[in-house]
Amino acid sequence: LTGDSRASEPETALTFDERINTAMQATREASARYDPPVYTGDIFLFRATERPNWLGSSFDDRQNGWSAYVTGNIHVRMIPGKHLDMLTDPTVRILGHELRSCLDDVMARRNLRTPSA
Repeated sequence: LTGDSRASEPETALTFDERINTAMQATREASARYDPPVYTGDIFLFRATERPNWLGSSFDDRQNGWSAYVTGNIHVRMIPGKHLDMLTDPTVRILGHELRSCLDDVMARRNLRTPSA
């Protein structure tokens, strides 16, 4: 005997779908409780040009709701393709180019140099 009462309990194996649903529910609950602070600076928002058909989501707001959390400017950069493709080739290269452009712009406004790419 190990003294662990759990040793005699049968293991309940969740299916992949059940694990995904559990994770999604936990994410929804955490999101509902989270009250983010307002950011007073400017941000760059990268958006995919192709709108997904995600249940319960609306993409009519160009700023995707960020204006409720940002008092500075929201610079929207459109990235061709789908949201879930933004981190795969070749779209990630376009995203990287846009990100470099944003960083260069910020550094130029602050009169700083960026490292050579």
